[in-house]
Amino acid sequence: MNKEINELFEKNKINDLKNFLSRRHCLNRCNSSMMYLFHIIQTFGILASSISAATNDQRLLWIGISLNMTASIIQIYEKINDNQMKRILLDIKSIKNNTYIDESAYIDPEEGNIKNSVNQSPINQSIKSQSVFNKLNLNQTESDKVQMNEFTSI
Repeated sequence: MNKEINELFEKNKINDLKNFLSRRHCLNRCNSSMMYLFHIIQTFGILASSISAATNDQRLLWIGISLNMTASIIQIYEKINDNQMKRILLDIKSIKNNTYIDESAYIDPEEGNIKNSVNQSPINQSIKSQSVFNKLNLNQTESDKVQMNEFTSI
């Protein structure tokens, strides 16, 4: 029985690793394209704004501003993808170090809600709330800390 469970967990880790590598490759390609697109659009936006300042053309000014806004939105998505790639890399490293815990979302078939597999445990909820309280440990008296520890241990 334990052998079957271990094989199932190992198969899950391998599937997750393949999924992470595939997603990271896709995000990397997308970010490369977005980086070039950002610079091209931003350059045209600056050029249009500069020409409009020299010719007092209001329409060209708004085109330049719109191009710069579009470039900024592209850069925001590039940063979001970069953060996702960093999280995926941490998961890949944890699989390699054999410390990986599956924290992916799953859909509860009874309720149809998306839930996080790790956060459903009452123990993990207690640990998470205690770590949040420890981070917010600003100017607390000793009695506040004792009450907080009693609250999180319930």
